[in-house]
Amino acid sequence: MSWSSGWPACPTSEIVTVVRSDGLRLPMRRQVAVMTKTLIDRTEAMGYDVNPDWTWGFACRPISGTNRPSNHSRGLAVDLNAPRNPYASASWHRRNARGTFPFGLRIVCDIPESVIRLWEANGWGWGGRYKTKPDPMHLEFEGTERDAAIITARLSPLTKPPTTSRPPTSGDPEVPYLESDRDRMIRIEEQLTGKVDGSLRHFIQDQDKATRKYLRGQIEEEGQVTRAGTLRAIVNQTEVIKAELDALFVKIKRLADRPPG
Repeated sequence: MSWSSGWPACPTSEIVTVVRSDGLRLPMRRQVAVMTKTLIDRTEAMGYDVNPDWTWGFACRPISGTNRPSNHSRGLAVDLNAPRNPYASASWHRRNARGTFPFGLRIVCDIPESVIRLWEANGWGWGGRYKTKPDPMHLEFEGTERDAAIITARLSPLTKPPTTSRPPTSGDPEVPYLESDRDRMIRIEEQLTGKVDGSLRHFIQDQDKATRKYLRGQIEEEGQVTRAGTLRAIVNQTEVIKAELDALFVKIKRLADRPPG
């Protein structure tokens, strides 16, 4: 099934509210709501703080300065920390950019490359790559509804997405709070070792870096052209491994919690 056309016929009946304990209330299309919540949790776990007041989702409007529907009007787009990652002309970005730039792009953006790769690996396009008017705050889901279901199941193997086909008639339906990967790892470490030293998180991060480095080298050694889609597939596979590790940790926790005898 394809997505609706968006603005001006916005799919308001398909919009739910993603809720986080930090105060974020983000309206999104229900088919991508759990995925969005999980990716924001992982974004925070990677060290990038998502400000609830500066992060936006569904909005029934066209693309700024045009009559074309924005993906925000379909409930398929997120703006992360908008004031720090402004939508502006390429010339404005070149004049005002300072410090380091993601992917070598001279733009005003404080989102780490690792966070952008995480989202891109799971089917989201990043507006910072736009040539004429970069929009580094902007992330939009580029897959189909079937893609959304598959990615959601892979990212959240222990969490069932909302099962209601229609939201309630009054008030915004809410996506329940899901424990983040970081919180779950910390909780398991505390229960199994009695202390939190970060070793588990560091192990996963090191394995992630090593996998990417090895596969990139392998691609170059074989003389292949390193395309964006290829690298995204590599990162995507790394996320699959992380999801499988999450499931394994839960099994370990259940065994640890089992009474003796």
